[in-house]
Amino acid sequence: MDISNKFFNSNFQKAKALDEKGTILLSDEKYDEALVHFLESVKYNKTSSVLFKIGKCYSSKQKLGIAIEYIDKAIELNEEGSYYLLKGACLNVLGNKSDAIKSFIKCIELNPENLTAYKPLAYLYSDINKWELAVSIWDEYLKLAGDDAEAYSKRGICKGWLGNFNSGISDINKALKLDANNSDFICNRGIVHLLSSNIEAAKIDLEIAERRGCKDASVILKDIRGKVKVKMGELESTLLPNINEVDAKGFLSNISPNEYFYLECKSTPRCILFHTLKYISGRPSFAGGYLLNIDLSDFLRLCGSGKYATLEPILKGSVVGTIHIELDKAATECKIEVRKLEL
Repeated sequence: MDISNKFFNSNFQKAKALDEKGTILLSDEKYDEALVHFLESVKYNKTSSVLFKIGKCYSSKQKLGIAIEYIDKAIELNEEGSYYLLKGACLNVLGNKSDAIKSFIKCIELNPENLTAYKPLAYLYSDINKWELAVSIWDEYLKLAGDDAEAYSKRGICKGWLGNFNSGISDINKALKLDANNSDFICNRGIVHLLSSNIEAAKIDLEIAERRGCKDASVILKDIRGKVKVKMGELESTLLPNINEVDAKGFLSNISPNEYFYLECKSTPRCILFHTLKYISGRPSFAGGYLLNIDLSDFLRLCGSGKYATLEPILKGSVVGTIHIELDKAATECKIEVRKLEL
């Protein structure tokens, strides 16, 4: 054996020994000590496996930027699904949802039968309101995994946001067959009822979930407890004359999700005050309200007596916005003045 081969074999053995020792330390969650061994190992033999382990150590130490650097170095040498999985997790924690999604998709492409990337990918799609994509990922996951209560429940919520209320409820009922006492699943069914404007059914589920300790249910019930849904044709019964903006804020904080009220304010002669629920990381929270300069008769004409409508103000600058009203599959658009009411 010539000198070069002896040198290579010596370095290889050193790298291997350091890697093995570092791997034991990593499994024992001794990240600092493991790093010392892995960083020394790559001096003798740079492999994708050891580079990935360095990234794993840094991610465990919450040094996510450095972790991604080493994971990318590992990927340059060898594309592995597990590498993209950890990279996606790091990117997600850093708030880089778009690149995290790309990493999870790549992980699935490389190893479609590895189930670990499906759930975080579906959650990310839900976080950015890509409900159809989230449903498609849950579909693929359930085909591979079989019955999974959490997956059924989450897919049900996504279907609710898409307006597929019956299918969403059906999914959550499947979850409850697998785990009948899960308060989160009961809460999720309540949310789908709420999205479908079935307030009474929503209250029943949410109150059960609240009694079983679900904090999310308690938050939502603060908005809807004791409230009755308002049909557009009944808006005249909700006239509150001469209310000022301060009173409006207090009133808005107590009305139910997706209820619409016509108010006559001192500061704004004609307006409609409303609020909705929005979702942050899959959790409902208060979205705020708007004062809209539109006449009640025009509003009722657009919405139709006894009908429900979806209003989505899109702010343009400080005062100009657009209301999109969808009624019986026919969309009507009118430009209005809009002013956000900060709470």
